Amino acid sequence: MRPPGGAYNAKVLKSAGRPVIIWNKDTVDWRTKKRSYVKNKILSLASNGSIVLLHDLHKTSVDGFIDALPELHRRGYKLVTVSELMRINAIKMKAGKKYHKAR
Repeated sequence: MRPPGGAYNAKVLKSAGRPVIIWNKDTVDWRTKKRSYVKNKILSLASNGSIVLLHDLHKTSVDGFIDALPELHRRGYKLVTVSELMRINAIKMKAGKKYHKAR
């Protein structure tokens, strides 16, 4: 689960009943409505094992993400779910533990 705003403490972790997923790369896409900014931010933040935060508040965030896909694929990145990311990296997620990357 991803807690709202990424806010968590020991009580949240203990009561979650599942792994808590936090991002380690933030596009801050909610601050802008510039499609090119979102695309370029994604491309600059992309790294192996990262969890990149995006929102679907603005159409430009979605469009910027779609625009970044060809370059991400060209660089050899695969877009996967968090569960797949952890499995690929041989990380067994546990309830009540926080994860922010797979490296």
